[in-house]
Amino acid sequence: PVGLVRMPQKGDKVQTWSSSNKKWLEGTVEDVLTEANSSGGLTMPKGSVRIRVSTGLRYVKPENVVSLKLALYVMVVAPGAGTGLNGEVYKELGEDLQTRVEMCGSRGANYDRYPECWQNGKPAPNLETFAKELLGKALGDVLVLGSRGGQVVLPRFWRKLGDQVPPAVVINGGCAMNLPGPKIAWPQQAVTMMLMGSEDFFKGKKSSAEYLTASKSYVPPNSRTAILYIRQMQHMPQKALLQLVLRPLVMAAARWKYSKTCPEEQLQQLTVQLEDESWSGSLFI
Repeated sequence: PVGLVRMPQKGDKVQTWSSSNKKWLEGTVEDVLTEANSSGGLTMPKGSVRIRVSTGLRYVKPENVVSLKLALYVMVVAPGAGTGLNGEVYKELGEDLQTRVEMCGSRGANYDRYPECWQNGKPAPNLETFAKELLGKALGDVLVLGSRGGQVVLPRFWRKLGDQVPPAVVINGGCAMNLPGPKIAWPQQAVTMMLMGSEDFFKGKKSSAEYLTASKSYVPPNSRTAILYIRQMQHMPQKALLQLVLRPLVMAAARWKYSKTCPEEQLQQLTVQLEDESWSGSLFI
């Protein structure tokens, strides 16, 4: 866990310090009290966090909430993210103590289609209306999107939230294309980690150099964007590849957002790990 980057909410995985056991206890937030509560002779003030741990329930008062270690809430926008073929990779990420993963939407749902401004696009429900629905709830600490999620859903988040959009890992780099419809400004302070591949059909007939130059042209100067380009990556990232890069990219995106410093060393280490596993990875920041 990365420490407290926001107030805990129901369902969060946390670690809380036990003075009696002299160790951190893993738990799940059951509730954040909206009013004072009395139980077992103790009165917990409004804002206290009720946590279920292996030994039972623990309450953390508002003034002590900053002591909690909070797992990152990772929101995966399922349409386009490969949650079917790469479902095991996302499952493994959700089992990590440092992350809580929520799958939002599903491939093949009635809204899983491009909006009308796209060629062969369809009226509502579509991915644009799906994005609007997601904006009605709390978004994750980190977003993961792929393909059409990066093309349609993320730009709608940008239009609504601007620089306040959560950091995003964008598989296929769909947000860095000549997209149909009204132009939406890429927020200057939006942390965006793009995972792109030379074997992706998004590349078309361009050379790798042409593809990267075109993609970079949509990124505003001095923005908080990194591109990890993998020569062997297909449109659907190979399972072994996604297992290697997804968690580090999520963590790097969060670190960049909350520390306001580019985690270049962490990302360079990832390229070394890729080479060790026979992947050809290049990093552009």
